[in-house]
Amino acid sequence: MIAALICTFLSFYFAFVLLFKKSEPLVLAQQQRQSRQWQNQLHSLFLFYNSQLLVFGYWLGFVLLPLLCWTLTSSILLALLCLAPWSIAPPKIFARLQRRRLQLFEQQLPDCIDQIASSLRSGSSLINAIELFAQNTSSSVSQEFTMLLREYRLGHSIDQVLASLDKRCSATGMSAFVTTARISVKTGGNVAINFDRLSQSLRQKFLLEQKIKALTAQGKMQGLVVGLLPLAMLAILWHLEPAAMRYIVSSWLGYATLIVLAGMLFLGFWFIRKIVDIEV
Repeated sequence: MIAALICTFLSFYFAFVLLFKKSEPLVLAQQQRQSRQWQNQLHSLFLFYNSQLLVFGYWLGFVLLPLLCWTLTSSILLALLCLAPWSIAPPKIFARLQRRRLQLFEQQLPDCIDQIASSLRSGSSLINAIELFAQNTSSSVSQEFTMLLREYRLGHSIDQVLASLDKRCSATGMSAFVTTARISVKTGGNVAINFDRLSQSLRQKFLLEQKIKALTAQGKMQGLVVGLLPLAMLAILWHLEPAAMRYIVSSWLGYATLIVLAGMLFLGFWFIRKIVDIEV
């Protein structure tokens, strides 16, 4: 078994090397484009990792993952099907990281606005208040404000850097903050009072979102159970009756059953997520 596994790995390796040499310019160009794209996405999240190393690991997974799946199941079709979730994993991961950053951003923004409003009451200007907040805190909001201050020091006006901040950050609370700040800078008035009202509104909105999230947590767990329970039963039956279950991965009827099962699981999970997905 070990000798067969080593021979299979070596054959895959040499085939990959030969194919890579034939299409090396195209592969390198694709890796460079993907590396630049991932680097831009990571920098937008203020994550500074080696994107070239991540791209190399991603492409290496296209070789090792099917080999591992084929070793465990002895099914070429399942070894090829496992590439589908691997190929769409990076966009899903980046989208999840973006959502988590936005959630943390919305949670921290009301306290940030309160601190800026307190600095404005003490006589500081808007830029000085933002700078004081960015220097004394280490949060995702302070990272965005640090970027704003760098643009301001390069010679851009307050209105321009606020517009750039609004374009760079897609959080609803930040858009409201930028709108309030730009109107106050142009028309004047008591900016601190406006920021106090805005922070109170954002805090109430966040509390309402958390309440809805708590009320819909059971539905989300039900969707997760609906999706994982058949897979768990399949794994248990595979362990108890391997001879009978191996027919699923060695015949076209078994493949059709798995495809229908995967489609029904996806639809059930998708419908439950849509039902419990409530936006404020």
